[in-house]
Amino acid sequence: MHDVPRDRMAWAHRTQHFSVLAATAPTKVPRLDEHWGRLYPLLNGMYLSFETGTDPARLLDAFPEPVLTRLRRLKAEWDPHEVFNQNFNIPPTP
Repeated sequence: MHDVPRDRMAWAHRTQHFSVLAATAPTKVPRLDEHWGRLYPLLNGMYLSFETGTDPARLLDAFPEPVLTRLRRLKAEWDPHEVFNQNFNIPPTP
């Protein structure tokens, strides 16, 4: 994954040496959320296929600039009616 420049593909996080993944069954006590909240400031990047929270504010975690701007331009060109709008929707550039 390190042999492709970060601005050539949508997944720009190509300098990391490992990926951190945590999964749990739903419970009334969100223990994983508490622990993950402490770890979050130390992380850099996000791989959307493993993410369950789809808050639009997290788009920059997955697609740092200039990648997000490029994806918005492509979305405006290829999907102006936002047919593909599930998971993390990337709003097109007007």
